[in-house]
Amino acid sequence: MPMVVSHKQRIYFRYEGDKGAFLLLHHGLLGRHQDWFEAGYVEELAQQFRLIIPDARGHGRSDHPAQPEDYSPDELADDMIAILDALDIRNTHFLGVSLGALVGFNLLQRYPERLRVTLLGGEVPFVSQAAREAWAGYAEQLSTASLQALRMELRGPAAQPDPDTPEEQEAGAAGALLQAMCNWAPFPDERVSVRSPLALFCGDRDPAMARIQSAVARIARVRVIPLPGPTTRDVFLAREPLLELLHRYIRSGRKGGEPRNGAHEADNRPRGPRQQRGEQGSESPGPHTRADEPPSAAGDNSEQNAGGQPGEDSTAPADQAGPAPDASPTTDTGADATTDAPSGSEEFTSNGAHLRDHED
Repeated sequence: MPMVVSHKQRIYFRYEGDKGAFLLLHHGLLGRHQDWFEAGYVEELAQQFRLIIPDARGHGRSDHPAQPEDYSPDELADDMIAILDALDIRNTHFLGVSLGALVGFNLLQRYPERLRVTLLGGEVPFVSQAAREAWAGYAEQLSTASLQALRMELRGPAAQPDPDTPEEQEAGAAGALLQAMCNWAPFPDERVSVRSPLALFCGDRDPAMARIQSAVARIARVRVIPLPGPTTRDVFLAREPLLELLHRYIRSGRKGGEPRNGAHEADNRPRGPRQQRGEQGSESPGPHTRADEPPSAAGDNSEQNAGGQPGEDSTAPADQAGPAPDASPTTDTGADATTDAPSGSEEFTSNGAHLRDHED
C-alpha cells in the first residue's frame, strides 16, 4: 500500500481516477480514508478528478503516534505536502471536513501555491474557546469503551471501528490528538487574506454557525455557504448538496480573469518525474521539506497529452458551466496536471519524503 514518510511518521493514502484535475479529500476527526468511499464520494468524483485520499496521522492505516507533540497543525499539513511532492503534483483542489478543514486552512496559510480551490466544512479551522472546551471534554472521557460513542458522534451512527487498528492504539492516538488540539494557537484577531478561492460550508441549522460567521469576518475573500442539515456531519452524509457545491465552486474558479490581490497563478503541470529507486523500507530521518522551486509561467494551456505521462504537459477539458452564484469568480490555476498512480514495488522519493508501495 502506498505510504510517504513525513516527520518520521508513515502516512497512508489512496489514489483513484485517471483524468481531470487533482482533488485531495481529507477526512475528519476519528475518520479514515474509507469514509469517502462508504459515503459514495469516490465513485462519483473519480469519474471527473484524480483523487488523493489520505489517512491523517493517528488515523486509519497511517502511523498512530501516542504523544501530543506529534500532532501539531504544521505537521498535519506537511503530511499532505509530502504526498503531493512524492507524487510530483504541483497543486490540487482540496475538500476537507472537521479535522480536514483545519489541515486545509493551514495549507492555505503556509503553502498557498499548492491549493487551487479549497472547500472546508465545520468549525475546526477556527480554534475557538468553544472548540477547545469540546476537545478537552472528549480527551477527558476518552477510553477504549467510549471511543465508539465518540466515533459515532463525530462520524454518524453507522461509523464502525477501524479494522486495521487495535482499539487501544486508536484510543491512545485519539487522546494524544485531542490533547494537542486543546493547545493549538487560536485563530488570529487580525484580518487574514487568502490567495486562492476558499469557501466554508456547514449545516444551515448548525449551532456553530454564528461562531463560524464571526471568524470568517476576519478573512478576506471567503464565503460561508449553509447546506441543508443540522450539522456539518449531516451535510457530509447527505452527499449530493455538497457534491453540487464542490462542482459549482470549482467551475467558478475556472471562469475568472486575473487573480485578485496580486496573487500569481500556480501552474499545475507536472514538473517531470522526480522518482528515484532506493532500498525498500528506507525512511527519511528528518521532517519533510518542500522544495522552493519557482512556478512555471501561469495559464499555459498546452495541447492535451492523450497519454498523460508524467513530465509532459496536459490540459484537462474546461467545464462549460458558468460561475457559481455562491462564490466570487477567481482565476483557474493553469493546466490540469496528469500523472500516473504509483504501482509496483518501487520507492519514490521527493525532498525528504519517501513514497513506498507495500503489499497489503
